[in-house]
Amino acid sequence: MTLNQYTRGILDHLKYGSTWKLVFLSILTLGLYIPFYMRRQTARINVYVDRKDYIPEWYFPVTLGFTALSLFIELLIGLETNFEPKVATQYDTPGGLTDVILAIFLISWAFAARRRMHYLLNPEDKQDLGYMSRLWTFIFSTFYVNYKINRLLQEDDKHSL
Repeated sequence: MTLNQYTRGILDHLKYGSTWKLVFLSILTLGLYIPFYMRRQTARINVYVDRKDYIPEWYFPVTLGFTALSLFIELLIGLETNFEPKVATQYDTPGGLTDVILAIFLISWAFAARRRMHYLLNPEDKQDLGYMSRLWTFIFSTFYVNYKINRLLQEDDKHSL
């Protein structure tokens, strides 16, 4: 797949860096980095789409708030139980509910980004490298969006040599 100059420019603008770097920073910051990545990508994607198709900017404060709340609740529960293992499902705690809500927002943002990327890349079919899988978007959300941008740029570099 060879990208036209306009599409290549968009992807260069969206390029963040290695997906492993994103995973590492997410782990290092206990997930607090992801909303900042989302804010950066939202602003950059919105430059290229019509105003009616903007990814809402409220994803950042909402995901940051739920991430911080989830960490706070887990810390309180950990202190309360002296970090002893407990037998409970993730839904037995307020933190579990917060985690589920956070996951919904992360997946929702990834699908919003996927939709805009399809608008920008216009893949012809599911075999097209610009096509972003629904399954992988659901499972890996923000990481998959970053991976696809990097993969497209790598493939274009191979074909332009």
